[in-house]
Amino acid sequence: MNPEILALLYIAAVIGALIIAILWFLMPLAVFGIKRRLDELLRLERLQLENLRLLRQHLVDEATPNEPPNQLPFD
Repeated sequence: MNPEILALLYIAAVIGALIIAILWFLMPLAVFGIKRRLDELLRLERLQLENLRLLRQHLVDEATPNEPPNQLPFD
């Protein structure tokens, strides 16, 4: 094979290996950053779910006796 082509392939392989090494080093940092955001989203989702439960209970408590509770919009 031509030595110039081998030199170009070697340079491309080294550049590719450097890119992969940098990404491999940064990946855990990104994972932990995403984990914090996901934990916050889960906390907010649980808060929203509790608010919906309280709202539903409030609507059921105020429902007229002729209106069955299973006719609420989110059943």
